[in-house]
Amino acid sequence: MLYLTDNMNIRHKKQSSAGMTLVEIAIATFIIALGFTGIFGTATHIVRTVRITREETKATLAAQHALEIVKTYSWIELSLWEAKGESSFDITGNREFADLPSSSCTLTVTTATGEVDRLRKVTARVRWKRLTGDDGERELTSLIARKKRLR
Repeated sequence: MLYLTDNMNIRHKKQSSAGMTLVEIAIATFIIALGFTGIFGTATHIVRTVRITREETKATLAAQHALEIVKTYSWIELSLWEAKGESSFDITGNREFADLPSSSCTLTVTTATGEVDRLRKVTARVRWKRLTGDDGERELTSLIARKKRLR
């Protein structure tokens, strides 16, 4: 096709294709699909990580709950717990603990190293079955001091 330019020169116009070829469409579709695959893979990983973190937070809260209850016990009760060794501890009143599947809590009371009946080390260990199938465990330790007697 011929047409005139501003300079009054005659030029030939190339015939251009009006649409995209099938190969271009296939390449564009492949690139978009690859991008969505990456986005969905990342989103799946994030959801799994959030779920695991939520379970660990609930286990930590359950262990803290157990330690706070034990802090209300008398020194004699703590001595009896120490004599038992590791003991299971019922914290069914804790909502977070109830949300952990196949969970249990054990407490260990020992005399702190270097202390003679003045300081007890209490360890709360929460175990549960993770949603991924493996076992989870969270352990917290607190020291409880014997109160001085008033004279």
